[in-house]
Amino acid sequence: MCPTARRRKAEPGRSHAAGAGAAGTVAPERLVVLVRREVCHEVLAGVSARGWAAGAMISNLQDLRTWARVLATGTLLTPKTQAERLRTRPTTIPGAGYGLGVFNVRSWIGHNGSLPGYQSLTVYLPEEQATLVILINTDISYDGAQPSTLFGKAITRIVTPDHVFDMPEQSPSPRPRPSGSRTGEGD
Repeated sequence: MCPTARRRKAEPGRSHAAGAGAAGTVAPERLVVLVRREVCHEVLAGVSARGWAAGAMISNLQDLRTWARVLATGTLLTPKTQAERLRTRPTTIPGAGYGLGVFNVRSWIGHNGSLPGYQSLTVYLPEEQATLVILINTDISYDGAQPSTLFGKAITRIVTPDHVFDMPEQSPSPRPRPSGSRTGEGD
């Protein structure tokens, strides 16, 4: 056990459970300890509140299973709006495109998600009427790939070999330097 977790556990009258307070606030004593590669990291329990600006949502397996199909088929949208959403732009990832809040990776339509310590993948393959939802409690990349992508690839390689989900991490493109910038040390 991490020293901080042990110390906090021993303090009487303090809450140690993870969770957010009212209106997305986090009580200062609420703490989650993540152990990554045998190193303890303290993270405020309200890490889920950080994703609101990116459109993050917190859900469960059953609802995500429904949402995957609804998102991919446009059940809640007009056909015109759904067609616009699914009009994807090419990406640097072969076989993948990104539309309005949705990606298409080798015909799997959906989205992934990540918060510190967690990842998800929620996708639907219309031609097979297949739904795949992966919820995992790690966000640590392995050999340059997100864990949710690795699970998605391993599962789809077996169940839909003609549509293997794969979204490898891409190295960020170097940002162009503004004209007149220095290129020496400390730049």
